[in-house]
Amino acid sequence: MITGQHSCIRTTELDDVAALQRLYALPLPPATLMDRKREPVRLTRVELAELVRREDASAPTLYTVEDAAGAIAGFCMFRASGQDLAAAQAAWLFFDEAAYASPLADEAFLHFAHEAFVRKRLNKVTVYCADYEEAMRRFVTAKGFQSDGVQREVFCGGGRWHDVECLSLFRRDFMGDEA
Repeated sequence: MITGQHSCIRTTELDDVAALQRLYALPLPPATLMDRKREPVRLTRVELAELVRREDASAPTLYTVEDAAGAIAGFCMFRASGQDLAAAQAAWLFFDEAAYASPLADEAFLHFAHEAFVRKRLNKVTVYCADYEEAMRRFVTAKGFQSDGVQREVFCGGGRWHDVECLSLFRRDFMGDEA
């Protein structure tokens, strides 16, 4: 558990499944929760509970972000791309878009940056943003993520086709001379 001035970041527990399910039930899902074919994944509460149960406590990849009052504000996660590549996909998923512009999101990012680039010694972290995830895109670009390109019209939701952008942050760019 990492307690900051504005947040508490901890390993996701079974009691968090109902809140986590809210992300999977959004009318337009976060790009990071889509499968490899860019199709929305709709996990049930039972499937999410199994996912949380399988989480390895020694190397968690799914974290719950609470605000200073202890309410769940969102989640952040790692999805390994492969050890040989020393890369991972990351996501910061907040229920309120305004959270991306808050100190709470900054603390969540710093936790993940330390986890990714210092503890796990990853070289690259990628983030996927759908065209309607403007707040998350502004958040990650402000942290130094650069666009790797846009997949045009890769999924249909809400009556229209949507683009998904991949953005990356390299260890050397985040850590500078310390890398």
